[in-house]
Amino acid sequence: MRHFGMEPNDPMSWLYLEDGQAYSSLDAIIRTGKKLGGIWRFLALLQPLPKPFRDWLYGFVARNRYRWFGRADLCALPDPEVQRRLLL
Repeated sequence: MRHFGMEPNDPMSWLYLEDGQAYSSLDAIIRTGKKLGGIWRFLALLQPLPKPFRDWLYGFVARNRYRWFGRADLCALPDPEVQRRLLL
């Protein structure tokens, strides 16, 4: 992450690498959604939005996610099918 000018300890940082190209913030989430398929592909509907608005939207959700979705002591592990798709 530091190579791409990002702080690894920043909870708002999200980096996705695909074919040597780096994507961050909502752009990374959209790309991940396309790879996961299913309902996650609907995230692509956000792609036409202007980048400054996408970045603002990502920050807004990141800042409020605990208030909306709560906290967990442990992260849920994805089922084997999702793990297979994530570990390319």
